[in-house]
Amino acid sequence: MELIGTIVVYIIMACAIAGCLASVIKPESELGQQFVAGIDSIGPIFLPVAGIMASAPYLTAFVSAVFGPAYSAVGADPAMAATTFIAVDMGGYQLADALAETRESWIMAMVTGYMAGATIVFSIPVALKMLEKRDRKYLALGVMSGLLAIPIGVLVASAIIAVSHPMVREVVSTNGQGHGALVGFLVQHQVNVVLCGGIGAGAQAALAQAGIQLFGGISGSADAAAADYLAGRLVFDPNAHCNHHAHEAEHACGSHSCHEDKGGCAGSCH
Repeated sequence: MELIGTIVVYIIMACAIAGCLASVIKPESELGQQFVAGIDSIGPIFLPVAGIMASAPYLTAFVSAVFGPAYSAVGADPAMAATTFIAVDMGGYQLADALAETRESWIMAMVTGYMAGATIVFSIPVALKMLEKRDRKYLALGVMSGLLAIPIGVLVASAIIAVSHPMVREVVSTNGQGHGALVGFLVQHQVNVVLCGGIGAGAQAALAQAGIQLFGGISGSADAAAADYLAGRLVFDPNAHCNHHAHEAEHACGSHSCHEDKGGCAGSCH
């Protein structure tokens, strides 16, 4: 999926460069004119987009206080209220996670938010600003058709989820102080291998005492490092250490928490 996303970004960049060149070399061409029209449309849509982003915290509070209880009253999970009106990437994700009574309901709320929330909180306001008044009836027809198709989309997505059995990871807390808390967290979740960048001697000793293998000196993508480890081609440095631990006597390792970024120690482990 990461590769597909990268390819799409490069395609968009290539199209933008082509439009830019066309607008400079042959401004009267259709490609050049459309590129300029796209640049000119940024101004008119800036205000509604900025307004939506600025109102997101207030909209979140309103949906949580009003629509959440209303959904509960009719037997629906409150998380559905969040993503019915708020896009997933505009706060709907976090609000649905906070309101959901079950993880299954949270997943359904996400699926709904990709279709309903984005349309209501973003597409409609922005489109109303971009379109001329005489064309708004076509927008209304299109939006209504899309909203009517949402139950079908949710049904199809649910069927795919049921068939594919995806792994849904629970949110886990990593609160704690010192290397003991970090190692305890890893042991609790049955971790037997740690791939990381720099790591202090105290953490190395704690991991070794717990029987957890350590592969340090790794940089780059955590997913790529994990794949290399599974394939037996992982390149690592057995002598990797954290620079700020060079003077152990002057630095209290236990004074920082497991997930703080203290120069790439515990915070850099994967």
